[in-house]
Amino acid sequence: MEQIESRDDDMFKTELSDDFSFMAWLSQQVGAVLVPVIWAMITADIPVSLGGLTYPIGKVAAFIWNAVFVWGIGFPLALVVHRLLPRAASAGRWVWVLPTFFFLLTFIGDSVMSSLGHAFSNLFYTGSNGEGEWATALITYPTSECALYSLAMYLASRRRRRSGPG
Repeated sequence: MEQIESRDDDMFKTELSDDFSFMAWLSQQVGAVLVPVIWAMITADIPVSLGGLTYPIGKVAAFIWNAVFVWGIGFPLALVVHRLLPRAASAGRWVWVLPTFFFLLTFIGDSVMSSLGHAFSNLFYTGSNGEGEWATALITYPTSECALYSLAMYLASRRRRRSGPG
């Protein structure tokens, strides 16, 4: 009979460590959303101001900017927080839960009320004139930022455990 080996580095482990605190989780939850949102507002004109870009090039530049520097900013943010406050990792791994719940609630609601295509369009496509930008900015971006934040916290704490303290 083969035994199943237990792993301590499971990202979705249900028990909470002694380091977990609600305030640590709450502050990271707020920070993982607000810092990227503030960054996005400060840098929103960068794709536009790249200098007279024509239709396809401007859209591609805006998409790349948003994908890398808006959606993806949660990952490096978590690495910085983990570097400064390594004990924050136990709470930071759970930052993805709340925004993912709201994302799924919105996605399922749109799918039921309209269609699956409408739900995808509403949450992932801003439209040719930016008419769908609010749902993307308020639901999709924060969810992806928090998921990447949690992933980075998990990976950084796992790496730290493997290499040892110091």
